[in-house]
Amino acid sequence: MIGRGGGSGVRARLLAALAVAVACAAGLAPATVAAQAPAEVARARALFAEGEAAAQAERWDDAIDRFERVRTIKETPGVVFHLAAAREGAGQLAQALTLFERSRDLARAAGVDDVLTLADERITALGHRVSRVIVRAGEGTTDVRLDGRPLAATDLGVAIRVDPGKHRVEATVAGAPEVREIELAEGAVLAVPLGAISTPAGPAAPEQRADPATPLAPVRPSTGTEPAPHPVPVGPIVLGASGLVLGGVGVGVFLAAAGENSAGEEECAAGRCDPGVRDTVQTLDRVALGFWIGAAAAVGGAAVWWVLDDGPTAASASVSPQGLDLRARF
Repeated sequence: MIGRGGGSGVRARLLAALAVAVACAAGLAPATVAAQAPAEVARARALFAEGEAAAQAERWDDAIDRFERVRTIKETPGVVFHLAAAREGAGQLAQALTLFERSRDLARAAGVDDVLTLADERITALGHRVSRVIVRAGEGTTDVRLDGRPLAATDLGVAIRVDPGKHRVEATVAGAPEVREIELAEGAVLAVPLGAISTPAGPAAPEQRADPATPLAPVRPSTGTEPAPHPVPVGPIVLGASGLVLGGVGVGVFLAAAGENSAGEEECAAGRCDPGVRDTVQTLDRVALGFWIGAAAAVGGAAVWWVLDDGPTAASASVSPQGLDLRARF
């Protein structure tokens, strides 16, 4: 977190921002503060310099104090930018984002391009880090507060920017206190219901996301249809199975040939050799070889078919919750 374990990153960004210090401080030039007393201008410049020195040293509270005081004298894009960067360094991400947006608007109006570019970069980065709370109040809910701050009716049901970390949401529901203690990670958006909330039918609002620090199992929205069936190519499977059968038959024939050969050898050992046994064994060996060649061709063809099959013209089987659906086109 910046300012708490990541201060060096903010310091580097602030040092980069100092490259446009002339543009940032331009709002304190005499031409832009002509209506102010020279003493105020000098005081503002001194405070600004003190604020820059404090920011470089990562003394964020001092930097915030100095830039806030300068801002009361003269609000310029550069002053607000430095104030926003100091609040980011202190870990006050929600306030920093608001101030960067203010700095961007001032820079756009004044044509200060350097500050405008820097502010846009920080707004984009902080937009993904700032947490948000959506407080929803049911019937009979009054005195809703977030971290002790009263929430107006216009604050309810909308995303409120807050810093990552622990927060307290409280209200009075039907005369009794109700409290919610929450903790948000960076970028988390969490809806906090108070009282009896009537949840409308249909999918949840897009902003209702679980806190990344406490992830929930994803909920698959109902589409009103069954899951799409998974096509299984039947042709390659049948061809491959045929190859296995041919291979098995070939093994059987080969074993038969081996048996004939053994019997012939025993007959010859007894002095009763039959010349036809050798022909029979050779014939069986050729038949077994033929079956094995056919088996290899079938398995190889099945493999090629499986890889090249694009589905539309092949036989297929669909597995769905209702069962197995076999289909083929000829």
